[in-house]
Amino acid sequence: MIGTVSSSMRESKRLLAVLAIISQTGHKLWPGEQQKLRTYGDEQLARVIELFREILTRNHFDLDAVYQEWAYLKVCITSHHMDLNYEFLWKRVYTEYTMVRDF
Repeated sequence: MIGTVSSSMRESKRLLAVLAIISQTGHKLWPGEQQKLRTYGDEQLARVIELFREILTRNHFDLDAVYQEWAYLKVCITSHHMDLNYEFLWKRVYTEYTMVRDF
């Protein structure tokens, strides 16, 4: 029982950390300059990966592919969806880009 509570608390702390990281990366805050955009959010992504590294590794998650997908996502959003608010943006991304796996 104590182990379960302890594990649940660790997961809650991870979730709170992820939410704090994500809240700092809204697309309206992204830099307009391509050079800066290229690496924008990489540090936050690295922190999320580190928080979940054990789980991701155990499930054979391709950690290197995450950065490629993140770069692709930034290009797609800045090219086509900067006018959308946060909620509609992620609905659009989820519906349009979840099927795109080979890029």
